[in-house]
Amino acid sequence: MDTRVLEGVLEWAAERPVWQQEAIRRLLNDDLDNDSVTELADVCVAEQLDEEPVIECQPLPSPEEIATDVDPEAIVRLGAISDVENVNALAPDQTLHFATAGLTIIQGDNGSGKSGYVRILKQVCRARSPQDVLPNAFDDLAGTPAAAITFTVNEAELTKQWRADGDLDELEALSAVSVYDSHATSIYIDKNHDLAYRPFGLDLYDRLVAICEKVKDEISQRITAHGTTKPNLDELTGEHGIGQLIARLSAVTAETDIDALAVWTDRDAETLRVARADREQLRQTSPAQLAEAKRAQATRSRQLAERLRSVVDQLSDEKLTEYRQLRIDAASVRVAANLTASQTFDDAPLSGVGSEVWRHMWEAARAYSLQHPYPDEDFPVTHEEARCVLCQQRLAPNAARRLRSFEEFVVGQLATDAQQLEADRAATERAVGSLDLSISEPLLVEIEQAGGPASEHIRRALAGADARSQAALGEWDEVVELPELAGTDLHRQLIELADGLDETAQELGSANGDAALSAANDRVDALEAQEKLAARRHDVLETVTWHKTKDALEAAKAGISSYAITQRSRQVTERVVSASLLNDFADKLRALGGGSLPVRLKPQARAGQLLHQLELLGSPLGESPGKVLSEGERSVVALAAFFAEVDLAPTPSSIVLDDPVSSLDHAYRERVGHHIFKEAQRRQVLVFTHDQVFVSELLDTFRNNSQSQMVTHCSVSRAVDAGLVTDGPPWQLLKVTDRVKLLNARCAEGRQFWNANERVAYDDHTKRTLGLLREAWER
Repeated sequence: MDTRVLEGVLEWAAERPVWQQEAIRRLLNDDLDNDSVTELADVCVAEQLDEEPVIECQPLPSPEEIATDVDPEAIVRLGAISDVENVNALAPDQTLHFATAGLTIIQGDNGSGKSGYVRILKQVCRARSPQDVLPNAFDDLAGTPAAAITFTVNEAELTKQWRADGDLDELEALSAVSVYDSHATSIYIDKNHDLAYRPFGLDLYDRLVAICEKVKDEISQRITAHGTTKPNLDELTGEHGIGQLIARLSAVTAETDIDALAVWTDRDAETLRVARADREQLRQTSPAQLAEAKRAQATRSRQLAERLRSVVDQLSDEKLTEYRQLRIDAASVRVAANLTASQTFDDAPLSGVGSEVWRHMWEAARAYSLQHPYPDEDFPVTHEEARCVLCQQRLAPNAARRLRSFEEFVVGQLATDAQQLEADRAATERAVGSLDLSISEPLLVEIEQAGGPASEHIRRALAGADARSQAALGEWDEVVELPELAGTDLHRQLIELADGLDETAQELGSANGDAALSAANDRVDALEAQEKLAARRHDVLETVTWHKTKDALEAAKAGISSYAITQRSRQVTERVVSASLLNDFADKLRALGGGSLPVRLKPQARAGQLLHQLELLGSPLGESPGKVLSEGERSVVALAAFFAEVDLAPTPSSIVLDDPVSSLDHAYRERVGHHIFKEAQRRQVLVFTHDQVFVSELLDTFRNNSQSQMVTHCSVSRAVDAGLVTDGPPWQLLKVTDRVKLLNARCAEGRQFWNANERVAYDDHTKRTLGLLREAWER
């Protein structure tokens, strides 16, 4: 077997998409089943999705690994047609034998049953115009047409059953046998026709095109079915951001883009509640009134924010740590000042000079001196006329000196530092102690309803601040920890609330009632869509996946084209066989006497095949050959095409010709007869005909070439049933000596009827015999 074409097919297949490689592998291994189209479509779509196919694709085989049940180089010959049932009006008990070599002429008048036998052969052999085989049209109980066909494959005889409704696999070898009849003429003349015989592997291209079409249809069905599975996201559509996202969803939409919008928190839920409340208020009041209420709420929110900010600032870890250090510093400096005082005034008549109580007394004395007795003199006043502001006695020199030393001590550095630290500590304690940690319930409710922090959150923060301030004013150190300061983010939340309220108030202030209500509706719709998107995030991601699958299906379908396959088929066919066909057609046409006819075969690629169209040359009107050629010319052109095709066959298998010279004149008939003689030298030729003149010409041709022994003759006639088979030529073509032999045989048959007392049969038989006797005498 010539494997050059097959090797080229495999080399080309290696460059095809994976799914086509798998299709070619299965075609070569005859491994296609009902699931193959589905599996190939799966692989085709997986390639578009850049995914692993659901089935494991096998590598392409080598030419040596490919097995075929049909040997393309086998010689096939027909042996007989027998056991005919329900085929037209053919008799059921007849056997039509064919000689396995040379020419077999099957001759019979019109209506004798020849066409019934030919139609059977056109069903099982290669024929351009196969016809349905019908049962007897006048028998309402007729069953399915059937017959037994005997044939040889490389001399091995086989008999297989054929049924009109059956499988032809067991008769596949008969595809090597070609049948020609007048019905094929219009196909050769008026239609594109493909090559009858191809080297093994060449038919793969059009078989691959057929698989491509099936896979394309399968993907089309998937596209239709896929369209019904798209998640319904109508509730997310709209003019808002969510709606815009849904409107532009595609196979390339990023999951991060969806996640950025598919967020829903308690805060978002509160915002939605407020938006719905605002919308309801707008339905009941004017935008201006609602704007004024929003501005008032914003003001109260800012005031509370500032108050809470002050609380957080005063009670922050940093401030309270500073306060604790201030208390420590004030106490230590005071101790140092008191120590200095005790050392300085250790000779004082009274103890406690420099102490805190003493300092209070001294400061009171200073204030009294400056405000009342000595407003224009520096304290203490110790001149001769001065009196002590405490005892109001005149000052002795020692007393005056002691008062001046007391003042020097008080205005000294340590005393001054101690006093300043104590003053700072007192100021801090006052600030902490005076913090306003109360809040009204109506304000809490208003803030919460406006979308601000929850009431409970603010209460807990204030209660925690009160506990922290009490602890801070008490005794605490590193061991005794202060209560945690909660609500540090309340200031920010309240400011954001106030800003939002002001912004809403501004929008309301610049809009009329309808516009404001419309904007409120839009805001509610947008928030509700956001809430729904968060709940249906999975469906949205599924829609992106749906788009990816849809795009893959459409890309897979769009990528299935037979163009490359057809072009490859054309190139190979033209290189391997087409040129031979065109040249052989021209030779055959000349041999049959049609060399002057202005026609030629023109190759034309379509659907994986190289077809051939008969072209009329030299016609300025562009007419088709079928409209210009006469009936005889059409027949001889069709015969030339048929003989050129069978020359392409790798072996000289049988050919069947049914009335090949109908409508031909004597010149064409003679040339056709000579060509049949040539074909019969190398192959089995069967000729079905009613034309006695043509049969005589055939017989003369073989006789003139000393090949009479190559002709086998049988007749088909009709009595009650059609298709009655008789060996030998019909009565009209018998020689006188052969007729005498037949008449003697009929006399013997008549004597049997007489002896059996079958008078009706005897009479009919005798009348026919006497008629034949008269014809023999006349000849």
